[in-house]
Amino acid sequence: MKLSIRWGVILGCILLVWATQMFIMPFSVVSSRRVMLDHTRDIMENILDLTLEETRNYFGVARGAAHLTERLITSDIVSADRSSIEKLELYFYDQLEIYSQFAGIYFATPSGNFYYVNRESDPEKGAFRFKQIEYDEAGKKITRFLWRDKEKNLLAEKIDFQDPYDPRTRPWYKKAVREKSIIWTDPYIFFSSQKPGITSAGPLYGKAGEFQGVVGVDIELDVLSAFVGKLRVGKTGMAFIINQNRDVIAFPDVSRLRYKEQENSRAIRLPKLNELDNPVCQLAFESVKEKLARLKSSGTDEPAFAAFEFDGKTYYTMFTRVKAEKISWMVGVYIPEEDYLAEILGHQRQTLLLTLAMSVLATIFGLFVARRIVAPISALDREARQIKANDYSVRPRIKTPFVEIQRTADSFAEMKTAVMTYKQELKDKEAVHRAITETAHEAIVMVDGNGLVAYWNSAARDMFGFSVREAMGSHIRALSPFHQQLGDEDLTLHTLFKDKDPFMQSKIVELEIRTRSGKEIPAEVSMVAVTLEDKSYSIAVIRDISARKKTENEKLAIWQQLQQAQKMEAIGTLAGGIAHDFNNILSGIIGHAELLQTELDETEDSAEHLDGIIAAGERARDLVRQILAFSFQENQKMSPLEVPGIIHEACHLLESSLPKSITIVRNIDDNCPLVSGDATQIHQVALNLMTNGFHAMTNMGGTLTISLGVIDFPGEGLPEETGLMPGQYLCYSVADTGVGISRDNIDKIFDP
Repeated sequence: MKLSIRWGVILGCILLVWATQMFIMPFSVVSSRRVMLDHTRDIMENILDLTLEETRNYFGVARGAAHLTERLITSDIVSADRSSIEKLELYFYDQLEIYSQFAGIYFATPSGNFYYVNRESDPEKGAFRFKQIEYDEAGKKITRFLWRDKEKNLLAEKIDFQDPYDPRTRPWYKKAVREKSIIWTDPYIFFSSQKPGITSAGPLYGKAGEFQGVVGVDIELDVLSAFVGKLRVGKTGMAFIINQNRDVIAFPDVSRLRYKEQENSRAIRLPKLNELDNPVCQLAFESVKEKLARLKSSGTDEPAFAAFEFDGKTYYTMFTRVKAEKISWMVGVYIPEEDYLAEILGHQRQTLLLTLAMSVLATIFGLFVARRIVAPISALDREARQIKANDYSVRPRIKTPFVEIQRTADSFAEMKTAVMTYKQELKDKEAVHRAITETAHEAIVMVDGNGLVAYWNSAARDMFGFSVREAMGSHIRALSPFHQQLGDEDLTLHTLFKDKDPFMQSKIVELEIRTRSGKEIPAEVSMVAVTLEDKSYSIAVIRDISARKKTENEKLAIWQQLQQAQKMEAIGTLAGGIAHDFNNILSGIIGHAELLQTELDETEDSAEHLDGIIAAGERARDLVRQILAFSFQENQKMSPLEVPGIIHEACHLLESSLPKSITIVRNIDDNCPLVSGDATQIHQVALNLMTNGFHAMTNMGGTLTISLGVIDFPGEGLPEETGLMPGQYLCYSVADTGVGISRDNIDKIFDP
């Protein structure tokens, strides 16, 4: 569907003004949101950096606890000896005063003894508490509690025989024993203070390498929760810390870090993210979980950022991992979008109203200008449509205040005059070219890039049998196939024209053309590629070379016959000369053998050898007769023959010279009728074929199968050169299991 330029300019003007505004306003909003989003990310990164710094400070304390544990293990202070208990207790007090972040220090033995000094949470009871668990000689458990003030003065004492605590069941004890090195536990709720924290513990061994117990240091996590609680994350945002198990380690509201499985249960643990009374924290982590996994697998340290929806509001969140030895924590922060964008959206409404007013004024001015532009262009359109209708009458020139449009109108008028002149010249040239192609004896075919016929002259019509109307616009593949006898693959006329530049302009290709009636005509094809009006065409000139081919074939046949005659004459002359000389020699041999035979008694052994000499001479004389017949110097002696006997004699003669590895199988029909022929030649043919099979199996052995039988020949299936008529024939065949005839010799088997 085409649109008038009048409406195109009008609608373009309106769309330009209003589409611009529709683009600018959302772009402004998006840009503002992007700026605020970048600002939000910067704030969140700063918050994460502050939290990470505080966490690193905390880990500095934790590392101090680890070092303390190492010193306690390597010193002589920690010991299971009862005489060292008081010294151990005082040393633990000193360490708690030095390290204000430590909540408690303890030592547990494999027998269950436990010595624990911790800060007292109840000021009325004192500053420190000492817990001692030991077993008497009867194996009874005794738990003793001591409370002291800051000067280590004893304030109170208590003994408990029902205390269920066993340090050997605690995770820090088991892990230190299992790994046999300094360990850090995952965050958990301390049994004594009921506060979240972590423990650094390590095994203690004696000088002889015997295991003596585990030393541990408790570090409370309150300082991290207090820190994230003081951070200002927007108006309602929040920061928190979790570990790899999604346990919440630090949270602004510390009271939420104590979670009971059941209401009346005494067991308290750290809550999971989904157990907090704050679903936004859980959604924040779920939105970046996959990004955190990808960043971890790629070894990237940058934080993961994402946006998510909750309760109809958009939130932004960012998580980063805490780098520390044996610790896998994450710091997370989230901020509601409306904390930053609420005021921006209010200002954008005022801007929108002002923009609408300016757009209305711009539209009115644009329509006025569009009208002055459209009028002369519409006049040019009318002129073009009249030229299309072959109306070249002169009309008044177009007038317009716009220089470019006026210049175009003047050029259009001059172009109209030039087109009229060129059109007449083109008609004259086309008449000349058409007369030349239509009177040419060669078929001229032009095909476009899609394989459709664009030109088909009269000679092509006469050659192929398709009229111009049938050919024009048809696909060349539907008209006639070409066959190129130059390679393994045949080319059709379709594939010939399909190539953009199939042949050089001067190259001529010989093809076999099949016409509409099915007749095959040899032809020469020359092709050239041309471009007309930005379209590619291929033009083929096809010449019928049937007469020339016929003459060439006749000359070739005569030359081949002459060659064969000369070759046969030369071979016959040579063979005849040799045969005459050899026949003279044989006459002497046979004659002397017959004379000697008359002088010997038949009972002597030499008589049998003379019979063999005479028989071999007779066979040699038959062979000479065959050579003379081959050389056309002696006529063949045709007589009725029993072929099975001749074949049996040839087999018997060959068997005496065969190795044991070769077996002769005879499939000879002894009831075959008589045939007319030369017995000597048939005997020699049979023997030669058997000898050929024998030679093919000399090195490997095998089976030589001799077959003779009657067949009914229908007169089909053999080349015309055989000259056989339908009827009954004797078929003699020799098959061997040898190597066969090589490809190089297969074409020479009938040469003399």
